[in-house]
This record gives sequence, C-alpha cells and structure tokens, in this order.
Amino acid sequence: MKKFKPMLLVMIAAFLMFTSSAFASTRYVDITKHENENHVQSEKLYTEGEQVSFDPYMMAAGNANVYVLFEDAKTENTILMSQLVFRPEMKGLNLLTYHRNPNPGYYYVEINGDYNAFITARLKKVK
Repeated sequence: MKKFKPMLLVMIAAFLMFTSSAFASTRYVDITKHENENHVQSEKLYTEGEQVSFDPYMMAAGNANVYVLFEDAKTENTILMSQLVFRPEMKGLNLLTYHRNPNPGYYYVEINGDYNAFITARLKKVK
C-alpha cells in the first residue's frame, strides 16, 4: 500500500488541477483582435439562463464592429444580442454591458475591423 500512496496523491492532485482550470474556463471567455487582423471569433460560453457581462476595450485606434451573439441550444438559432461600433475617436473607452437570455445556449463574440484596431474583451457569467 505504501507504494501506491504517492501515485494516488499525484493522481488526485492532477484531477483537482484539471477540474479547477476547467471550471475557471467555463466562467468567462477572453477575445483579442490584434492589429493586422480583420476578423476574430471567440470560443463559446455555455449558459442556462444566467446573466453575462461583456467588457470590451479598444487599445489602438481603428474602426471595428463588435457583436455579442447567442446560439440557442434547442433550436440552434443565432440571435444578435448586442452590436458595438468602435471608431478611432473611441480609443481608451471602456464599456460594460449585461445580457440575459432565459434559454440554455452559447454566447460568443465576433469582432470585425480594420487592420489598425486592437480590441480586447471579456464575456463572463455574472453570479
């Protein structure tokens, strides 16, 4: 039994590390549109009717459209929840919006813009 205790502890530690990182990744999704890119799409964030917050920030001036989309898990229809239009004058502007859809589904973000815009954003479940 002494031979198996260290291995068991290592397996438990690995399991806990995996579950905590997996849990953290399901609470929020980060997305960044770098300069010299014109279209990016985030990973999907699953919700069961919870409220989500969206926090975009434009770091380098440019023209960009930011879309918060919701894909219904039952019907697979995609709904536009929010559209933000960034202009070069809005550099450094930090916004925070909230969204809620009562149906279970997936939120995700798409950013389209010119090659000058640098935008970072976080889509997160609100407790």
